[in-house]
Amino acid sequence: MKRDKNRKSVRVTAKLAALLMLLLALPGCQDRVKHVSETEDGLAVGEYPVVIKTIPSLRYAYQPVNVNKRELEEKTREVAGALLQSIGPQKGVNIIGPLTHVMDNLSGNATDVVNMQVGFPLDGEPQPSEVYGFRELDEFHCLTIRVPLTEKFTRALWFQMHRAALKKGLQPNGRGRTVITFNDTGSNYVMELQLGVRS
Repeated sequence: MKRDKNRKSVRVTAKLAALLMLLLALPGCQDRVKHVSETEDGLAVGEYPVVIKTIPSLRYAYQPVNVNKRELEEKTREVAGALLQSIGPQKGVNIIGPLTHVMDNLSGNATDVVNMQVGFPLDGEPQPSEVYGFRELDEFHCLTIRVPLTEKFTRALWFQMHRAALKKGLQPNGRGRTVITFNDTGSNYVMELQLGVRS
């Protein structure tokens, strides 16, 4: 009986290995797996240069979001619209930064369900509201890359950023952010992935 179980385990392992080899043989998949590389300017994740930043502390209005990844884009638009309508008319309060997703437990988003906060940095203190929460975000040391908003392999990118951080001698702290902003020419949106590291 034990020998049969061992044979079954070997067969399952062989099938998984064959599936992995098949995936790696697909166009573009090898590039997706071998992401971290050294360049003249430092490290890159695929074609995206790695930049180390320190984001100053900031005030942040948000809504918590817990949805399937397929629904995240629609939910983000919904939350952004609600926040703009609630905060925009308030005197002495201004939205001073781009739409930002905050993930206090990045590893918890390794499944198809994401758990994060979606919101905007603020100048001023907004009125209490049932529409949004409000918190102070601490200074954030992070390793970043900027990718097109249409990038579909973000889970793989987070993993490779973790590898890049270790290559830099940095220790990830389990937190992450994504910031929706413009590219350098202002002609299109990009998404900046920010992997938190210990200072």
